Amino acid sequence: MIVDAGFDEFVKQYWQALVTGKELDVDYLVPSKQTTFGFRVSKATCLDDTQNGALCFSLTPTSWLVKMAVDPIVVAYDSQDKRLLRFTGRANICDTKGKYEQVDIQYQYL
Repeated sequence: MIVDAGFDEFVKQYWQALVTGKELDVDYLVPSKQTTFGFRVSKATCLDDTQNGALCFSLTPTSWLVKMAVDPIVVAYDSQDKRLLRFTGRANICDTKGKYEQVDIQYQYL
């Protein structure tokens, strides 16, 4: 099971398997719902405007019902040092109105 940014450690731990095309299933905890949802992690095509040379993975809901409400999360990594470069998808924490926001977070390292 992964929580919040725990996907980052999961991707790094299973890097070699994911890079070679293996698909891995994981439960993702959503604190505001107090439950987990199944996701499949796999290598993916990077989104437009992702840093050149990045390696991307998608976290796709395994439930057909959740797939109808949640688009895959796409994360981009530097292929050399495995640093997270971008997270695009639905945030797992809701705002005060109970709404989950779509985010596009791009990381820079100094």
